[in-house]
Amino acid sequence: MKVTQETAVVLYGETYYVYQDADSKVIWPAIDFINHIIKAKSSPSTIATYRQAIRSLFDFLAKKGKTWDNMTDNLLVDYRSWQLERSVKDPRWRGNINVTKNSINHDYIFPLYEFYFWALRQELHPMLLGVQPNDGAQFQITSALPLRDKTASKKDGPGQKKLYPKVFTDCGVSDVLSDKVVEDWELDQLNDYIRTNYDGYERASMLLMVRISDGNGSRPIALSGYVRLQFTQTIIERELFNTDKDSIKVTPLAQKGGNTMPINFSLKLITRIISFIQSDLQSFLDETGFEQHNGHLFLNPKNGTPITPQHISKIFSAITNKLGWPQGKSIYGLRHRFANRRMALQADINAELGFSSEENAVAMQVADDMTHRNKQTLIKHYLRDRMRHGHKTRHYIQDARIKELEADREQQTLETQMALETAENERQLANQARNKTTHERQRADKLEQELKKVRQVLAILNSSK
Repeated sequence: MKVTQETAVVLYGETYYVYQDADSKVIWPAIDFINHIIKAKSSPSTIATYRQAIRSLFDFLAKKGKTWDNMTDNLLVDYRSWQLERSVKDPRWRGNINVTKNSINHDYIFPLYEFYFWALRQELHPMLLGVQPNDGAQFQITSALPLRDKTASKKDGPGQKKLYPKVFTDCGVSDVLSDKVVEDWELDQLNDYIRTNYDGYERASMLLMVRISDGNGSRPIALSGYVRLQFTQTIIERELFNTDKDSIKVTPLAQKGGNTMPINFSLKLITRIISFIQSDLQSFLDETGFEQHNGHLFLNPKNGTPITPQHISKIFSAITNKLGWPQGKSIYGLRHRFANRRMALQADINAELGFSSEENAVAMQVADDMTHRNKQTLIKHYLRDRMRHGHKTRHYIQDARIKELEADREQQTLETQMALETAENERQLANQARNKTTHERQRADKLEQELKKVRQVLAILNSSK
């Protein structure tokens, strides 16, 4: 249930937000708090997180029939359980309860503690939040946040358990991802479903999303951020021709957490993308006349606007649910699949190059391909230097050849499907033409019979005269 309304208002080039309840009554504490976050020059992602938490909080309070200043420790526990249930029911949920609890802690509970601490400092409610005295409860919400800013450093201040005591603490160890990795037969099943149940640009774009996610581990947010100008013949010639490289790096317009690390694209994958742009995408734009695409690679087929990461996740979650895949195992499983294959390949390459076990650092090397940030810059540059001949190894060449054959097979399957569809369309047109000819012949015969009757009547009339 979503009852909290959020409206963006632009003033002097700055975007602010107005919050109203189901009766259109303005929620001033929410407005003032988010404006405080904006004025603090927080990053766009931080502002988005706080906005999300505020909407969630007031939805919960409306459901419970409470006002914002009714919050207590017990009600905060009820809220986190409510938000967990809400997150698990989301079709984009990945099936990892521990990760979800951690996300709720960081994306919802922490911001709400900060909201109530802000309200305390604004003197909106004097006994709203604080450290409880030894002789009993005095504050509605228990937290050491008022002590945080009074210490010389974070190290000297209260720990997280005292700052945010009602967060989830039973998050355990992250679940094993093995059951979230897309297997070969599942990838074939996914591609077959798309080929059979979609057509035109929508089918081509979805197959290419699968291909990219499997080929370089792109997240949905990265898929939504690729544009056509990043994949041109000029770029290929400049980056690859007359070099010993077999891939180029592309930075999507948006990535998780504001990441700006580039993502690897093999020559085969780039060639497929260029073919998609020149045929499927351009034909789609010519036929529809859509102009709101802003040069993006993947568009919403209904209106031609750039597709959002949420829409991508929703589409593939719906498909994998129909296929009976485990909950949470959707397009993101292709990223896990890429990681597993890349880890195995990296280990083989390292062994062939003679890396010692200490130098191996396979996980760190793959982290670069997975666009995971890593602070060990010197080690990373050292490994990059050691890996400059990695693409010449037998294992790398074999893997590249396997990927090329898989891509060719996928393309041939799609072309066969399209040829069958074309043949079926031609057969239907031929049947329609045949049926039309038969109908016209029957109509002519009927007219001939009616004319014959008219002649007979005229003959009778003439003879009677």
